[in-house]
Amino acid sequence: MKTRIFASYLTNLIIGAFFLASSSNNANAQNIFPATGRVGIYTTSPAASLHVRGGARIGTAANYVNIDSATGNLSFAGTSAYRVAGNKYAFQYSGNTNYGLFFNSTNVQYEFRNGSAVPVFSVNANTGNSVFNGTLKVGAYTLPATDGTNGQVLKTNGAGVLTWSNDNVSAGSGWSLTGNAGTDANTNFIGTTDAQSLVFKVNGLRAGLIDYSTCCSGTRNTSFGQIALNSVTSGADNTAMGYGTLYTNTTGNQNAAYGKYALFNNNADNNTAIGFNAMFFNTTGINNTASGSVALQNNTTGQQNTANGFAALASNSTGSYNTAVGSAALNNNTADYNTATGAYALYLNTTGTNNTANGYTSLYINSTGNYNTASGNNSLHDNTTGSFNTATGYLSLLNNQVGSYNTAAGVSSLEKNVDGSENTAFGYNALNTYRGNGFGGNTAIGSNAMRGNDNGSSFAFQGSTAVGSYALYNATADLGGGGGNFFNTAIGYYALYSNTIGHHNVSVGAFALDNVISGRENTAIGVAADVNSSNTIEATAIGYNSIATGSFQVRIGSASVTSIGGQVGWTTISDGRVKKNIKADVPGLAFIKKLQPVTYNIDLEAFDKIVQKPQKKDANGKIVKPSEEQLTARKAKEAIIYTGFVAQDVEKAAKSLNYDFSGVDAAKNNKDLYGLRYSDFVVPLVKAVQELSAKNDDLQRQIDELKTLITANSSTTSSSQNINNTILSSASLDQNIPNPFANTTTINYTLPQKFTTAQIVITDKNGKTLKAINVSGTGKGNLKVDAATLASGAYSYSLVVNGKLIGTKEMILAK
Repeated sequence: MKTRIFASYLTNLIIGAFFLASSSNNANAQNIFPATGRVGIYTTSPAASLHVRGGARIGTAANYVNIDSATGNLSFAGTSAYRVAGNKYAFQYSGNTNYGLFFNSTNVQYEFRNGSAVPVFSVNANTGNSVFNGTLKVGAYTLPATDGTNGQVLKTNGAGVLTWSNDNVSAGSGWSLTGNAGTDANTNFIGTTDAQSLVFKVNGLRAGLIDYSTCCSGTRNTSFGQIALNSVTSGADNTAMGYGTLYTNTTGNQNAAYGKYALFNNNADNNTAIGFNAMFFNTTGINNTASGSVALQNNTTGQQNTANGFAALASNSTGSYNTAVGSAALNNNTADYNTATGAYALYLNTTGTNNTANGYTSLYINSTGNYNTASGNNSLHDNTTGSFNTATGYLSLLNNQVGSYNTAAGVSSLEKNVDGSENTAFGYNALNTYRGNGFGGNTAIGSNAMRGNDNGSSFAFQGSTAVGSYALYNATADLGGGGGNFFNTAIGYYALYSNTIGHHNVSVGAFALDNVISGRENTAIGVAADVNSSNTIEATAIGYNSIATGSFQVRIGSASVTSIGGQVGWTTISDGRVKKNIKADVPGLAFIKKLQPVTYNIDLEAFDKIVQKPQKKDANGKIVKPSEEQLTARKAKEAIIYTGFVAQDVEKAAKSLNYDFSGVDAAKNNKDLYGLRYSDFVVPLVKAVQELSAKNDDLQRQIDELKTLITANSSTTSSSQNINNTILSSASLDQNIPNPFANTTTINYTLPQKFTTAQIVITDKNGKTLKAINVSGTGKGNLKVDAATLASGAYSYSLVVNGKLIGTKEMILAK
C-alpha cells in the first residue's frame, strides 16, 4: 500500500498502531488511497472501500454520530439527528425498496408501505390519527380490517380473532346499550353471580351500591349517586338515591333517601326523605317522612313527623308528631302535635302545639297559639298566640291574633277579629267586621249575621246573639263615641237589621225590630214585630206586624187583631206596700157624666200613616207586600163596629176636672197613637156607684119617712087601705137590665088583678120627676127605656099603683 498525506489542519491521524503527525498547520494535504484498493482501520482485510473494525465517532465533542464498537448500533448525541428529506423513505427493505418507512411531507404523515409502495399503516404527525388498511393485532387479539354495520359488536372466537357480529343477547353475545330483545330473566341480567355487592362508579368514585345480605357489615342497602351511603358500616335495609344521600349514616336502618343531600347527616332509623336537602340535618330523629326540597331540613331529633312539600317543616328541629302537607307548611315549627295542609299553612309556628291548619296560609303567622283548627285558605292567618280557636272557611278568623275560644264557620266569618274571645260565627260574613277590643261572647249564625259596619279601629260587640241571615247586619260599636252593640239578641231573617249601637234588645222573628238603630232594652217577638222609632227605649211588641209607637210601651198583635183573651183577667200590681201619696180624690159621677160613649170603625190607613211603620224589604231590596190573607184580615177589622170612647174626649173630660186620669195613654210623639186603659175606668165608675148609692140610701130614708107619715095620718081609712093593700100586694118592681147601661135598658114589673091606675116614675138624683109613664095590663110586664134623651148618671125609677108606691130601684146610665 502506498500512502501520501498532505494536511493543512490535520493534527493527528491514527490508523491502527500508526501515528502520522504534521508539524505545519498550513500544509496542503492530499490522501491518495489505492485507486482500486480498500482502506481498513483495525483490519488488514477490508471488505469495503473503508472498513472500520470497532467504533466510529463523527462530529463535534458535543454533537456527533456514534457507531458502537461492540454492537454496531448507531446513536446520536447533542443536536445531531437522523434526517431524511420530504417524500422520502427513511428506511427501505433491501430486497424490495418499495417496503419501508416513508415520510409523506405532503400529508405530514408517517407511512409503512407494502411491496407496491402502498401505505398499509399511517400516522398523522400533527393529529396522531392512525389509519390501518389491513387487520390490527393487539396483543393476543386481532381486530377486523373493516368497519361493521350499525349496532354490531365485536365478538371473539376465543383464539384471539375479533370479528363484527350482530348483537344477540340470547346467543350470549353481550348486553346492548341501545336495547335488547329475546332476553331470558334467568340468564340475562346485570349483576354478580357471587356473594359480593354490586358497585357502580363514575370517575373512579362509587356512584351506586347494591348490597348482598351477607356480603358485608352493612347489609341489604341500595344506593345510587356519588357518596350516597358513603359511611355505612352496620346500617341495613337503607335506600339512598342521589348525590350525598345518607352520606353520614353508619348504623341507621330502614331509611329511604331520594334527592341530593337527603338525610345527609342521618344516623337513625325508619326515616324517609324525598327531595333536595330533605331532612339534611336529621341525626337521631326516627320514623319521619319528608317529601319535597328542604322538607324537614333542620330536623335533628324530632320524630314521627310527616312533611310533604317544598320547605315543609323546614325549620323543625326537635318537634315531634307533626304533619305538614304543602309548600313551606309548618316551616318554622319546633313544637309537637301540629297538622298543616296547604302551602304556607302554620308557616311561622314555633312552639304552638296541637294546631290543625288546612288551606293556603291558614294559621300562617301562628307562633305560640295552641289547640287551634283552621280549615280554608287564609283562615286564622294572623293568629299568633290565640288558642282554642276553630275557623272553617276562606278568610274565616283571618285577622285573629290573640283571641281565644272562637268558632267561625263560613267564608269571611269573624274575619277581622283581633283579640275578641268566646265568639261563635256560622255563615258567610258572620261577625265579619267585629274586632274584639277585649269584648266577646257573641254568637252569629247565618249569612251576614252580625256582619257589622266597620269603623276601622274600635269595632266591638259583647254578649250579642244573631241567628238568621242579615240578623244584626249593621251592628256597630263605636267605643270612642260611647255606644256599644252589647247584649242584643236577634233571631230571624233581618232581625235587628238596622241596629248600630243599640243594646240589650231582643228580637225574635223575621224583620223583628228592624227599625231600631240606637234604641235599647226593646223586645219584639213575631215576624215584623217592631217599633216605629229608631231610638225607642224599653218597648215590647208581640205578634205578627205588631208595633210599639213609643218608649216604655207593650203592644200585642197587629192592627188586624180582633180578639185578645185568656182564662183570667189581666193582673196589675196593686200592693199597698209599694204605694205612696195615696189620696181619695177620684171623681165619680162628675167624671162619668162627662164621658161620651160612642160606636166606631177603625181606619187602618190612617193608623199606618200616623205610626209610619217601616216597610220591609227582601234580600233583593224589594218591598214585601201584604198577602191576600193579610189584606182580607185588615178589611174585616175595619168592618167591625166597636163600642167605646174617644181617647181625646176622655182626656178633655178629665182635664176639665183637673183629674190626672191614668186611663188615658196619651201619644208620646207625632208617630204615636192615643190609647185608653179601659180597666182604669172601673175606679171612677165605682166612685160614681158609691155616690149614687149614698143618694139612693137618702131617698130610701125619705120614702120610709113618708110611709110612716102616711100610715099615721090615714088611720080613718085603715079599713079601706087594708083592703087596697091586699089587692096591691101582688104588684112588684124588678131591677132594670142591663145596669149600668149605655143605650137602652128594660124595667120588668108585675101588676095586680084589679087596679085603677099604674105608672113608672123616673127621677134624677135630686128627686125631680123626669118621666111618668102609664102602664097597663095585669101580671108581668116590661118597659124599655131609651137613653137617647138622658145624660150619663144615676137615676131612680118607681112603680106607683092606685097612687101607692110599690117599689123604687136605681139605674146607672154610662154613655
